Amino acid sequence: MYIREIIVDGFKSYATRTVIAGWDPAFNAITGLNGSGKSNILDSICFVLGISNLSHVRAGNLLALASRPGRAGNTNPAVTFASANPAPQHKPVGYESYPTITITRQIVINGRNKYLINGMNAQQKAVMNLFQSVQLNVNNPHFLIMQGRITKVLSMKAPEILSMIEEAAGTRMFEDKKDSAIRTMERKDKKLVEIQTLLSEEITPKLDKLRKERSAFLEFQKIESELERLQQLVVAHQYTTLFGKLHSLEQAAEEKTARRGALSAERATTQTRIDEAQAQASDLLRQKEGNQLLRELTETTERLSEGLVRLRTQVDLKRQTQAEEAAGLERSRGRLAVLDQQLAQADASDGRLAMLQARARAIVSELDEKNEAVRREDALLSTLATGVGGSDAGSSGFAERLQEAKQNAGLILSEKKQAETRLRHLGQELELKRSQLQAASASSQALTQRYAQACAELDAIKARLATVNFDPAHEQALQAQHQAAQEALAPLLQSSRQLTDNLLRAVQFQFADPVAGFDRSLVRGLVAELIRIPPENLHTATALEIAAGGRLYNVVIENEVVGQQLLRHGQLRRRYNFIPLNKVVPPGEQRDRTARAQHVTGQRARPAISLVFYDEAVSPAMKYVFGSTLVCDDAATAKQVSLDDPGIRLRSVTLDGDLYDPRGTLTGGSRQSGAATLAGLHQLQQLQQEVARHQAAADRASAGLQALRQASQDFRQLRQQLSLKEHEVALFREQLEQSPQGQLTKLLEGLEAEAATASREIEAAAGRHATVAAEVLRLETDLRDLESNREAKLQSIRQNLARLKQERDRLSQEHQALGGQVGVAQAEAEQARADRAELAAGIDTAAGQLATLGQELAALEADLQARTAEFEAESARLGAERAQVTRLNEDLRRLESVVKAGTDQLNELDLETRRVEHELQRLTRDRDEATQGVQRLEEAHPWISEQREHFGSPGGPFDFATNNPADARRRLEHLEASHNRLAKNVNRKVMTMLERVEREEQTLKNKLSIVVDDKGKIETTIGKLDVKKRETVLETWRAVNTEFGLIFGDLLPGNTARLDPTSSGDVSDGLEIKVNLGGVWKESLTELSGGQRSLVALSLILALLKYKPAPLYILDEIDAALDLSHTQNIGQLLKHRFHGAQFIVVSLKEGMFSNANVIFQTKFRDGTSTVLRFSSAATNGRAGAPGGAGPDGPAPLLTAQEGSQQGLSSSSSPSLSDGSSSSMVEMSASGSHD
Repeated sequence: MYIREIIVDGFKSYATRTVIAGWDPAFNAITGLNGSGKSNILDSICFVLGISNLSHVRAGNLLALASRPGRAGNTNPAVTFASANPAPQHKPVGYESYPTITITRQIVINGRNKYLINGMNAQQKAVMNLFQSVQLNVNNPHFLIMQGRITKVLSMKAPEILSMIEEAAGTRMFEDKKDSAIRTMERKDKKLVEIQTLLSEEITPKLDKLRKERSAFLEFQKIESELERLQQLVVAHQYTTLFGKLHSLEQAAEEKTARRGALSAERATTQTRIDEAQAQASDLLRQKEGNQLLRELTETTERLSEGLVRLRTQVDLKRQTQAEEAAGLERSRGRLAVLDQQLAQADASDGRLAMLQARARAIVSELDEKNEAVRREDALLSTLATGVGGSDAGSSGFAERLQEAKQNAGLILSEKKQAETRLRHLGQELELKRSQLQAASASSQALTQRYAQACAELDAIKARLATVNFDPAHEQALQAQHQAAQEALAPLLQSSRQLTDNLLRAVQFQFADPVAGFDRSLVRGLVAELIRIPPENLHTATALEIAAGGRLYNVVIENEVVGQQLLRHGQLRRRYNFIPLNKVVPPGEQRDRTARAQHVTGQRARPAISLVFYDEAVSPAMKYVFGSTLVCDDAATAKQVSLDDPGIRLRSVTLDGDLYDPRGTLTGGSRQSGAATLAGLHQLQQLQQEVARHQAAADRASAGLQALRQASQDFRQLRQQLSLKEHEVALFREQLEQSPQGQLTKLLEGLEAEAATASREIEAAAGRHATVAAEVLRLETDLRDLESNREAKLQSIRQNLARLKQERDRLSQEHQALGGQVGVAQAEAEQARADRAELAAGIDTAAGQLATLGQELAALEADLQARTAEFEAESARLGAERAQVTRLNEDLRRLESVVKAGTDQLNELDLETRRVEHELQRLTRDRDEATQGVQRLEEAHPWISEQREHFGSPGGPFDFATNNPADARRRLEHLEASHNRLAKNVNRKVMTMLERVEREEQTLKNKLSIVVDDKGKIETTIGKLDVKKRETVLETWRAVNTEFGLIFGDLLPGNTARLDPTSSGDVSDGLEIKVNLGGVWKESLTELSGGQRSLVALSLILALLKYKPAPLYILDEIDAALDLSHTQNIGQLLKHRFHGAQFIVVSLKEGMFSNANVIFQTKFRDGTSTVLRFSSAATNGRAGAPGGAGPDGPAPLLTAQEGSQQGLSSSSSPSLSDGSSSSMVEMSASGSHD
């Protein structure tokens, strides 16, 4: 494999696409001035070979390889070379069948590499493998000898020279890998310790823990399996029950559907029968309606009936009005009688007024008499004392008085005689009227008896009414109390019902009697119902509810047997927890700590159980619910007693409902917006107490009213009877007064009153006459005494006058005192009389209206009789006419009965149909619910469709006879509880975790074993390879040593050189260069000249290349330090001793490139490098050479210019500075630019 063509595009100084063709397969030289781009060609070759250390091609990064970087140049440099592939030993692996291989490397965006092999994209690894397979590893380039390599060799020590031999032998890589393997073993030793530590400290403890958790998980899985089996059994039983119910409902629905059809058919038959009867009745009605006379008579009769009805209505109304007016009149008369009776009673009971009036009149009369007596005595005394008129004056005064007294006595006798005469006449009149009254009484005896009887009955009713123990005011008071209690109860009952509904779900415990005769007192009730919060502790309701927690809704029972009975047969609607009083074990009392908490906090922390009231019988349950929980006023107190103080550390709850647990947990935050259950129960208890209080008041009032009910009825009945009887008595009295007897009685009473008055006047006149007669007698006596003893008489007169004045004054004062009393009494009597007069006037008016109504009523009744007669006549005619249609009516009634019976039957059928439809709807609804239930079960449990045929099968997993569903359900609840308890702690991922950890353990153990095995293998292999290495190095040393001496002899004829071990004699310690000049072995290279040392170093390098040949060698100015003769020798050496390899040599000396078959000259023009190709005479005519004209070779790519000679030699070659007459072709851009 050798280079045949290189295409450089945008790489370093080759800005444009430059094709360098015609490379010789043996010896090629590149020459040119400094900076013209010679080394850039070598760099492009290294670039294609895949060099990674860019410092070898004098670049810092890939973008620095682009021409004119940072300017408008090619930013994607690319280099391509085409290589011929003729030699089998130098064909790359995998490309043996390719005669030509084209390899391209391009720098693309962001400084990335792009490789192409034969125009196809390839990975860098593939390109590297291709070159390494033909000994062209550019990153370890023994085929590349750059500038300074010779100088470097000269300065090498013995171990470094040995390393060059080892590298040529291929053992250097072994040393590197050996060092790497040793470092790897050291790392693996550390890893081994890490694995062992990981196994002992982490993996094994974790495995032990996971194995324990696996046991718990397997138990959990066992429970889950059993739980799943029981769930399937319960679901299967539920499904079977629903399915059976669905089948029964479908059968019942089919029966009801059939029944509905039968009813529909029967209804149609009945409807047909009704229609036929109605048609017949219609015909009969048409016949009946065709009777015109019956219609006329009917209309007339109806018209008369309507008028008669209206007239009767008027009569009835008039009668009613008359009765009302009469009743009103009777009531007025009754009131008048009552008023008269009251006036009479007032006069009878208040005789004091009459006495006062009589006394006043008597005082007035007596006062007048006293005044007159005083006047007379005073006049008499004055006459007698002054002596006016002489002695006869006194006698004349007494005589006048005596004469006056006698005249008064005569007048009084005259008045008495007149009264007696009037009394006689009145007596005669009375006798006459009494005889007339007796005659009238015979005709009114019945009315009088009825009146007397009515009065007796009235007195009897009054007596009975007086015996009734009933007070209307007391009844009204009881009614008011009952109404007030009912009004107060209504809002309380509503509030109680609302609160009861709100608390019903929380505190209601409903159950059915599990056994016959079950004693319900064994079930105490929910804890929330058994406690009562005092009003002073009501603010702790929230804290108490939090302290009790879920136990607040536990059911307290007497013993566990009751709980078992309720669970099995109590038909409980939801899940309940029971507290049997005989089994519950309250938590241990913490009296000391509780007392300490109260003492420390100053009563801000109190035991929760001390804040509630409860029955002593349920004390164990209350202690179990509340325990030693403390209720604290604030969070600081709760924290102190629960967390801070080690001497207390009791569970506590704040008034806000925050729960502090001694284990370090705090529960609180948001609470429900509704009222707490305990507060609601307390409010409900208060409402119930208020309801009970008002209900008791209502009951007391009802009981009182009930006790008074009979007395009230009797009282009202008697009052009604009394009112009616008084009205009746008043009517009788009015009738008696209006009768002749009554009038005569009234007249007789007036005559008797006049007779009584006349008798009183006679008696009064007799009294007055006796007084006057006594006065006459006294005056006569005084007149005689005056004549006999004047002075004594005067003294007597003076004394009498003084006495008369005193009596006059006393009477005057008494008259004044009586005047006020008589005025008041007279005013009251006058008002009563005015009221009676007004009532009497109203009675007279009502009596007149009643008489008018009687007249109008008589006229209406006469009209009514006339119209009634007319109506009866027309009715008789109508009855006669109707007799003719009796048969028709009977037929109609018969048909109507048929229609009615059919209608009734239709109604019954419709009712039955609706009943059947309702039942069918119910069955359909139940069936749909059962269907939905079955569907829900099937959707929720897909396994039902596969297993339902086995439901209930004997001996199977769904044998309900063997596996009691009820027991299975109870077992399921127990397992669910266990499952839920285990589910909180079980590790469900333990199997996966255990498997992973075991796999990790096994992996670590495997790795540990592998590491141990690999370590042993590496140590064994290193030992074997050390032996092999030594043998290979010795073999290589001998071969290189031979070539080293021969090549040095060719370069410096007559001399030789060799590589000797160091003074130890062991090659592995290093090699030293020994040179023989003129038959003398030099001890050190310092004894040689600079050129000789360069030849020694170059000989060693070429010997190494000779030992390990490559298809391509690149030499960069290796002759820089040599003279022309030595350079010529090197050129000949390369040309004659290295066959089968392609040399590319960069040199500025003609002695070197004169031996080359093809020379490439570089020039730098306009900022771009160009290349000129020269062909030597030896290759110009050589058949088959690249660029030659032989028949076997390819067509020449480059041809010589006009007239230029075909060969290049030291004598004929022009100066390389101008090249004007040389045989050359300028290589530059061809116009295309990849």
